[in-house]
Amino acid sequence: MVWSVPAALAADDLTPLNFFTKNYAPFNYVEDNELRGIPAELLGKIFRQTKSAKTLKDVKLVPWARGYKFAQHKKDTVLFSSTPTKAGEKLFKWVGPITLTVISLIAKQGGA
Repeated sequence: MVWSVPAALAADDLTPLNFFTKNYAPFNYVEDNELRGIPAELLGKIFRQTKSAKTLKDVKLVPWARGYKFAQHKKDTVLFSSTPTKAGEKLFKWVGPITLTVISLIAKQGGA
């Protein structure tokens, strides 16, 4: 996985942004009162590299429906991590991918 932060991105650019995520281990989760997971680690590196006053303590862990509503209706909202859908690709500005994910449904043969 490769990531970089454009040199033009400054700490001030991140100041007005409000960051939200959901509990979705192993990607996003809280352990010992700290946000953890690959996306959180990447965001923490971006905060440090841009010398932002923001830290992972500024990220709010909320139920997915609430974060999604904020992203749709509140200016300067960042919601991570999410799987793009056809409808969602048109609604938001996307950054990533962070990782490739396969979503599957598994059921017992013959029904319940």
